[in-house]
Amino acid sequence: MNSEKSIKGMEYYSAYGIKDNLNNIPHTSIVILTYNNLEYNKLCIDSIRKYTRKGTYEIVIVDNNSTDGTKEWLKTQNNLKIIFNDENDGFPKGCNQGINASEKNNDILLLNNDTIVTPNWLDNLKICLYSSKNIGSVGSVTNSCSNHQTVQAEYNNINEMIDFAEKYNKSNPSLWEERVRLVGFCMLIKREVVNKIGLLDEIFTPGNFEDDDYSFRMRSAGYKLILCKDSYIHHFGSTSFNKDNQKYAELLNTNREKFKTKWGVDPHSIIDEQITNLSDSNTKIDDRNLKFLLRRIENNIEYDESLSEVLDNIYEDDFDYDSIVMSIDKHIIKKEMLLNAIALGCYKEGMVDFSLRLLMKSYEINLADKDTIYNIAYIAGKIGEKELAISFLNSARDKDDEMLDLLHDIMEEANE
Repeated sequence: MNSEKSIKGMEYYSAYGIKDNLNNIPHTSIVILTYNNLEYNKLCIDSIRKYTRKGTYEIVIVDNNSTDGTKEWLKTQNNLKIIFNDENDGFPKGCNQGINASEKNNDILLLNNDTIVTPNWLDNLKICLYSSKNIGSVGSVTNSCSNHQTVQAEYNNINEMIDFAEKYNKSNPSLWEERVRLVGFCMLIKREVVNKIGLLDEIFTPGNFEDDDYSFRMRSAGYKLILCKDSYIHHFGSTSFNKDNQKYAELLNTNREKFKTKWGVDPHSIIDEQITNLSDSNTKIDDRNLKFLLRRIENNIEYDESLSEVLDNIYEDDFDYDSIVMSIDKHIIKKEMLLNAIALGCYKEGMVDFSLRLLMKSYEINLADKDTIYNIAYIAGKIGEKELAISFLNSARDKDDEMLDLLHDIMEEANE
């Protein structure tokens, strides 16, 4: 094993460190709009109370003049901030009321009332949100949603769903995916973003395309949007809108036209264009310099200087994960070696989340690569993910002495 991996005793600062310091980042105001659907409202609020760490959040309810007993039930509940509207003011305006009523330093989480949250749902979102200063908003995956935010999930009742989610919701940066749009059924937004770009645009009342608009505004302000495929919640799906399919279709067309009038383009074409721009920026702007640096590292030409320049570009967000992986895939022969070298450099610079994503990619390329397995296990052990570390070490068919020593050390720590 290369002595470069001997990095025991280093301080840990990056995204995984948030796991041990979640109480030191801003709390969350969970803003929920209610309009009838009493049973869904109960399930949603009860699940938040059960599966969200106490003392880290507040629930802000905006009721749009429910008539099915929801208002009466809400009045019996403790520890809720509640706004009762005299009429149905729609989704954007109601969300804005909730944001304005929230604690001023809290992040904002817009959550549909027809959801059931799950173990670790919010912690995993917060870990991602605070892994980079450039991330402005993150969202969960679910069983029922547009925008490719669904994952395959099989269960027959709530208990089975919770069991599924408990196993699924393991914080893992390799499951974070940059998006050009997030659906507002579960959207966590940094407070600084709200302060910078403002509230939801109420021209989209009663609802639809306000999340497209807000996503576009966030990206225009320089923020990244991340879909967290390590945070799963259940979504029953559009219970407030879909009761009249014809009116719903008309509303979609109307608000789509409002978006086109506001921005001068169709929202669907913006998504396509931004996806193209993301790809172009990675391949056209950075690829030539990135390829040059990667090949110098591969061939041990001014190794330290070239690696340092790559790390500086990663830190400044000039090289992102996708561009590095794409360039290595296209131009590099010793793929695992390059991925491990950059990953170790990232770890030493405190970019642990990025480091593990690169190592997971190397593992995907070659499941038997000993350096990759060792490095994943070492870093996982350092950040407290001892079960993960042990699992990777045990996956190695022929363990050398360093692997056996590391396995022994981690197992001893796990048993303390």
